[in-house]
Amino acid sequence: MFARTGAELTSAQRDFIEAFKRATFGVDEKQLARRLDDFIDGHAETYFEAPGAELWGNAERIWPAGCAWLAHAEERARASGELRAALPWAALDEKQRKRFETFFAELPEWTPGAPLPDPVAYVLGNALKAGPDAAEIVVERRKVAMPGPARAAMQAVVAAVIGAELGRRIEMTRGIFAVLRAYEAVYHDAVRRRGRLTFADVQRLLVPEGGAPVLSAAAGEGRLAIDYRLDAQFDHWLLDEFQDTSFGQWSVLRNLVDEAVQDPTGRRSFFYVGDVKQAIFAWRAGDPRLFREIFNHYNAGGAGTIAEEHLTRSWRSGPAVIAMVNRAFGGESVLARLFPAGAAQRWSQEWRMHGSARPELGGYAALRRVEERRAALAKRCAFCRKPGLRRAASAWPCWCKRMTRQLPSPIFCGARGG
Repeated sequence: MFARTGAELTSAQRDFIEAFKRATFGVDEKQLARRLDDFIDGHAETYFEAPGAELWGNAERIWPAGCAWLAHAEERARASGELRAALPWAALDEKQRKRFETFFAELPEWTPGAPLPDPVAYVLGNALKAGPDAAEIVVERRKVAMPGPARAAMQAVVAAVIGAELGRRIEMTRGIFAVLRAYEAVYHDAVRRRGRLTFADVQRLLVPEGGAPVLSAAAGEGRLAIDYRLDAQFDHWLLDEFQDTSFGQWSVLRNLVDEAVQDPTGRRSFFYVGDVKQAIFAWRAGDPRLFREIFNHYNAGGAGTIAEEHLTRSWRSGPAVIAMVNRAFGGESVLARLFPAGAAQRWSQEWRMHGSARPELGGYAALRRVEERRAALAKRCAFCRKPGLRRAASAWPCWCKRMTRQLPSPIFCGARGG
């Protein structure tokens, strides 16, 4: 992408660099390669989910009825002048006058996309806290009266700043798309066409009517050919840890599983295992709701199409631990008080009381509150201070300090021996 074919950059390379500048406006970073890597990692998935140019930085699509903020983007200078003229300068003390003078000096220097200067952020922040119709705002811990013209001018300044920032963000969004599109074109030819695919590439190529067209124009026909070959080769589909499956991953296999489940001879099968209560990969698009939705989908055509079995006997833990787990996670009424109704209901729907398959195992389970432990340690500290235990207590300070290190209010004790 950055290799020179001559003394000068090509027009495509210049366009790419310009787009990258637009996309990362205001970010101070000199190491282009690292900056580009981070940029691609942060935005590539979004690009594949929405590869159309009309979806990026399109104000008409975002605000079909128009955006009032954008209409004020070019009015910052005029609004600032009107606010300066309308402020009650005679009623301001020295600190307030200095605060506003700094505000008016810094406001023209601000460039949309960059952080607001502190003096500007302070005044505008207090104005937003007060609200658009407030008759006064707080500056330097004292209220400043805002007569009608001053209120209107302050609203105009806020609108101009927000409008300018939105305009810059729209421009940056378009720049992000331009960078991703250019990078993806080069990457596809240089990497994917040589057979070097990531796991994400494989899934995207196989998703029906999904992101595959971005990677290959002929993905539709190839995708069907893969389905035909797999369907002819495999009769049984066994999927483990299914609670962390994403809808995209499921869509890759859905047609194949449909064929197995709907087999009139009953010779083929679909078997999936998981525990939705252990789902931990939502950050990778895993969705535990899929587990129950698939069950309901196939059984809607005929009860028992998918049989359900719960494994409620634990071979790892003894009765004491299992009893504690049941009490903590099986209290439906308690969960209903502690969590939102929908979450508590879904949890209780999937929860089953468990039992130990190994009753011979020992074990101990208890809940200890910090206050109880602190009280117990305090008793030990008091014990070590008894006159007859001075020498024995000389070894206790380090022990007490170590035992109490993680408590909110540690207890330290010691004894001086003669």
